[in-house]
Amino acid sequence: MTPLPQALQDQIVQAARGLVGTPFAHQGRVPGCGLDCVGALIAVGQECGLRVTDDTTYPRETDGSALHRCLRYACEPIDADDLDRGDILIFQRGQTQWHAAIVSKLSPLSMIHAWHRFTGGCVREEIVSDEWVRRIFGAWRYNPEAG
Repeated sequence: MTPLPQALQDQIVQAARGLVGTPFAHQGRVPGCGLDCVGALIAVGQECGLRVTDDTTYPRETDGSALHRCLRYACEPIDADDLDRGDILIFQRGQTQWHAAIVSKLSPLSMIHAWHRFTGGCVREEIVSDEWVRRIFGAWRYNPEAG
């Protein structure tokens, strides 16, 4: 897949940064009030005028299927070597794909994600630590021509 135009990369990252501080809420879909990792992807896609598919049928401990239902119509899988700003990282726990984040910077690799496992779980931007790198399952890119 070809890289996104620079302006769209900037728009995606800016939209994601606009969510920073939003409290974590399982299946949350309201920027500023509550989001989970899929909700953040949906909110960013909608703000950027991209076709996104929502799904709130997943349990707290998901099997990854909701991520794929959300991504498959609005995004395309990419090779991790082609990662760029605005792309989506998918993380795994064991064999289960269970978390997603938007790449905000390449050097150092940084992400924006809704995460509940820190004090006051919320959307935040952070460097992708070695622990996160070991959990990367794959990457996707928003497809502006989807729909």
